[in-house]
Amino acid sequence: MNLDYVGVGIAGCGDLTQRAILPHLAEPDVCKKVRVAAVFDVDVSRAEAASKSFQVPQVAASYAELLELPAVDMVIVASPI
Repeated sequence: MNLDYVGVGIAGCGDLTQRAILPHLAEPDVCKKVRVAAVFDVDVSRAEAASKSFQVPQVAASYAELLELPAVDMVIVASPI
């Protein structure tokens, strides 16, 4: 675990993530303490698009893979109920 910032993984790359969560986490003051390390979505193309738009370094192939990534300290679950 990096002590300078928290590495975040996001499960679910739909509208909530792309319109609210990722833009908020990309704000300069937030980036000082939180970094989005990876995203995952069951629709891989949606995860890849979110990764590209917000410069997220990794796209996980599964939720299990997201949880195992060394750069991920916590996960935001942003999927439908």
